[in-house]
Amino acid sequence: MPKRNEDTAAGRAPERCAYHEAGHAVAHYTLGHGTVYGITIIPNEATGNLGSTNAQDMDISTPEDVENEVICLYAGAAAEVRFDPGCRDEILAGAEGDDEQAADWLASLGYGPQDEARLRERAAALVDDRWPQIDALARELLKQQKLEMEEVEYIIEGDLESLAYCRRWLTRST
Repeated sequence: MPKRNEDTAAGRAPERCAYHEAGHAVAHYTLGHGTVYGITIIPNEATGNLGSTNAQDMDISTPEDVENEVICLYAGAAAEVRFDPGCRDEILAGAEGDDEQAADWLASLGYGPQDEARLRERAAALVDDRWPQIDALARELLKQQKLEMEEVEYIIEGDLESLAYCRRWLTRST
């Protein structure tokens, strides 16, 4: 996720960051748009980012692929707004990096403002539809600060038994 002015430990609530990253991750997972290798809210001092979602780059070759990529980009802010609607304007202003990437993708298809609005609505609908998974992922991310691929998948799927087994295995291997 690109650097944002609010992405500092003192300037942006970790809760909002967790929901933002969970929105990205659940969108990728739901749309089958790449593999989510990990998610974190640990600040990266080298880049200045507070959180990131590490998803596999897809071979984006069709308009549907582009639209799914844009929805994944918009889902972060949509989840953050759902979590903290009182900060909507601040959140949308802070998502400029995601918006810049989305604008580039939309321009590649010759899409205009109506298409952008349609895809934002689709991202918000995805967030509403998958809110239980986003909420569970964000809550776990707040506890752990970093989640690996298997943990993300088990949380999204609601498979707590496999999550517990995975955690025991990860603990033994470190």
